Amino acid sequence: MDRSDAWVKKVPPEATVEDVVRLAREVVAWAVRDLVPIGARADRRAAFARGEALDWSRLSFAQRQVEMVSVLARHIGGTRLEGLKSEMTVFLTPPRFLGHPVLAWLHAIPAGFGVSAARERIVRPLAREHELADALRRHRAGGPVHFIAVHRTMTESQVASFFGTPDIYVVSGPFGFYAADLTTLQQAFILTQCRDSPAIAHGLTRLTAWLDEVGENAQVVALAKQADRRPSRRRSSRYRRAASTGVRRRS
Repeated sequence: MDRSDAWVKKVPPEATVEDVVRLAREVVAWAVRDLVPIGARADRRAAFARGEALDWSRLSFAQRQVEMVSVLARHIGGTRLEGLKSEMTVFLTPPRFLGHPVLAWLHAIPAGFGVSAARERIVRPLAREHELADALRRHRAGGPVHFIAVHRTMTESQVASFFGTPDIYVVSGPFGFYAADLTTLQQAFILTQCRDSPAIAHGLTRLTAWLDEVGENAQVVALAKQADRRPSRRRSSRYRRAASTGVRRRS
């Protein structure tokens, strides 16, 4: 789009050389302000058309999901839990990650959240947290805390839809979203635009930087410890609503 007409300043006839220089600097500042975001967006789009991002775009949903979860697991670290169902990737995080070990349940949506065929691949995780009850007791860890890598975009309203209620605590950050239901004690970190391995690593870096900056990691751990002491996740009416509005396995 040609915005050159917006970068014009009229010079009064009585203007001095200093006035002309000052006006020229203002025009240049306006042009830079307008063009830098456009260039950044164009460069970001171009980056998705080469390298690993391009390789991932050639994969099927199932293949891309495997790659995304693998990268997420590698950067979060910790010990993977054995003896769970094959589609469950759960790690006991190292204390350095949040300051206390929690069970991190890793997921990946291999397209935008609005694509139902991609979204349904994570198989209603909020409705299945009870399957980790034995692991929580065995490892004396909090949680689970869900880590969800989304290949493209997700909106705040879609986060609410995922939880089954708009009455949740949601923070939108440069990494994506942190969301928690303070009634059911369920929480999730959602990384968006996970188009390749560096994007996932960068998202996690931004996430941990935000946690450290605002001290939210202590709140996350406190909520995870409370969640571990829930008597039954099946008794909450909101939990049942989240389960009924969650994604379903494809037939």
